[in-house]
Amino acid sequence: MTYFRDKSVKRIDKIFLRSVTDKIAKKKSYKLENPDLVSLRLPLMYFNQEEILNFDLFRFLLRDYLDDKKHVVKTKRLIKYIRDNRLYDFIRGYASYVPDLDSFVKIMGLE
Repeated sequence: MTYFRDKSVKRIDKIFLRSVTDKIAKKKSYKLENPDLVSLRLPLMYFNQEEILNFDLFRFLLRDYLDDKKHVVKTKRLIKYIRDNRLYDFIRGYASYVPDLDSFVKIMGLE
């Protein structure tokens, strides 16, 4: 029997985590239930590879960067990866996926 706790990773998020560790990218628009737990479960080394690119995770990390600052190092690593690899398609896709770009614009101005 499995007991679910509030802080346990849901099936959908486990599938994403597995895709990152197995280096089999999901769609960028793959829905995450709890991006905070996903980020907590992934070591920093995964934040500079293509499989980590996910709009829900990116949105969470940008908001966290401005508010809680729990995942600052991971957020900076992901932004650096996007910039270094000139992933303009990801940014364009994110802009059309997320109606509110305030946190994105603020952080890109800071970095």
